[in-house]
Amino acid sequence: MLLWIARFLCPVCLHTISYLPDFAFSYRPVQPETLQAYIEEKVDRPDVRSNSDGLHRYKLQAERFADELIRTVGAALGRPPPCPPEGFWPPSPAGW
Repeated sequence: MLLWIARFLCPVCLHTISYLPDFAFSYRPVQPETLQAYIEEKVDRPDVRSNSDGLHRYKLQAERFADELIRTVGAALGRPPPCPPEGFWPPSPAGW
């Protein structure tokens, strides 16, 4: 599968930030649906239960980083790209 990834360059720190489609989740051992379920407190799901320690660490890291990210970047990246229309990306294979 070939994906076009929108990237933004932070003018302050010169790091790039990638804008990924909903089904893509880079460099993470859990799927986006599992993380979303954890955030929504759907702790009865087997995938959430089996990854609860790592999901808890992700949540803590995100909470610690959010204020710094907003202070540093703010709206300096400009407007985000528009959401793709429904059906733009092919559906994720089962089990992803």
